[in-house]
Amino acid sequence: MKNIKKTIKQIPYIPGILLLLWLTACEPMEMEKPDIGEAPAAGFEVSRDPENENRLLITNTSTGDAFLYNWEFGDGSETTTKSLTETANAYYPFPGEYKISLTAFGRGGSAKATETVTITSTDTEICLDELYTNLTGGCDVDGGKTWVFAPSGPVNFGGPAATPTAWWSQTLESQDPCFKDDEYVFHLRNYVFENNSNGAMWGVNSEGEENVCVPQPADPVESTWRLYKRSSDGQLMLALSNEETIAWDDNQGTYEVVELTADRLHIRKTCCGGGADKPYRNYVLVPEGTEPGPEEPEEPQEPARPLEENNIAVDFEGGNNTTVKQEQWILEQVTAYEFPSANPDPDDLNSSANVFKYVRGNGRYENLQIHLGHKTDLTNRNVFRLKVYFPASNTYSENLTKTFAVKLQNREQGGNAWQTQHEIKHEVTATDEWVELTFDFSEVAEREDFDTIVIQPGGEDHTEAGTFYFDDFELLPAGE
Repeated sequence: MKNIKKTIKQIPYIPGILLLLWLTACEPMEMEKPDIGEAPAAGFEVSRDPENENRLLITNTSTGDAFLYNWEFGDGSETTTKSLTETANAYYPFPGEYKISLTAFGRGGSAKATETVTITSTDTEICLDELYTNLTGGCDVDGGKTWVFAPSGPVNFGGPAATPTAWWSQTLESQDPCFKDDEYVFHLRNYVFENNSNGAMWGVNSEGEENVCVPQPADPVESTWRLYKRSSDGQLMLALSNEETIAWDDNQGTYEVVELTADRLHIRKTCCGGGADKPYRNYVLVPEGTEPGPEEPEEPQEPARPLEENNIAVDFEGGNNTTVKQEQWILEQVTAYEFPSANPDPDDLNSSANVFKYVRGNGRYENLQIHLGHKTDLTNRNVFRLKVYFPASNTYSENLTKTFAVKLQNREQGGNAWQTQHEIKHEVTATDEWVELTFDFSEVAEREDFDTIVIQPGGEDHTEAGTFYFDDFELLPAGE
């Protein structure tokens, strides 16, 4: 330490030298700039089909190091390509001036070339295109063709059209007024599309709230339509420009065309969840002014289930299940279960060797359902009793609750069964021990439509997992 101090004292203090050293140290170093090259030069040539002036061949003549080319054809369509020698076929069926532009993108920047072409006559070929005529009314219709939702539906928000009574697939009459008055106009000339939604569309508002009326501009947004075949599988597609949509306001107006005739337009969109068997939104439209046709024959219904007063007693030991067979226990999205499973903690209340183990996964509405072969007569037997065990190891919260619910439903109502169900829910205050619960349905003893029992521990409408046990499930006479 002394040597260091002595050395410092021997250095004379010369402010000018220190300033020079400081300036030298702070002088920025010159770094060699990387050579990213020059911007490409954009260019193209246009040639007309000698037999049809409405069809053009456009050849890319750009030079330089470009990695991407974007074409715009002046009719609302565009395409992107990476190939320098790419040629494009442009089709202008109607008279007018169309500005073609090509933008070339390179590491050194971008460049754009434009050229305006003039078309003087209407191509009669487009008047013979059946799909275009079906959609727009054809060349003889000046004001375009107006489509409205089919009264019989299905108006379909994420489920198969084969279940028209479910919440996701209903008739137009059951929809909100802001949905029912939507009109969509397709013009053949210049492929104009008009969204006449009369002030509001069904969708998601700016706050993220779903299934509400979303305000729309008073005047339709300038938009175009186009039909094309998807390159991956040849599926016919309908696409709208400028984020215009049909039915649902989500700014994504591209649809698969299931059917397009002069009297029916059935489109669908792949989206929306709903499970692997119902990943679509389906919309069926008909021309404005279409008179309702004859009602389609109803699908054959399964035989009516008889009204029976039956005992239900299940202890999961495998011997005394008098009316409920194992195949009638239907798991709805439940991640795992054991039927039967070893008792996790035998005690004085429940010393059974076997119980039902229920493992909840991340499905929002997981539950266990008992599908009965009869309608349940609750006149004399209307109290359910069972024993439950809630492990303390579960991470309980405002979502995964310490609750156990029993619901009675009519499954003939399909996805709407929850709307007419009767539910009783109890809190389970003790963990790591067996607790006995009773569910008194005498309040609805006069109802004769219940054919399904729903069991749901841990709450619903959340994705938190948990494990639960229950045992000795039985339907008792009133008053016991």
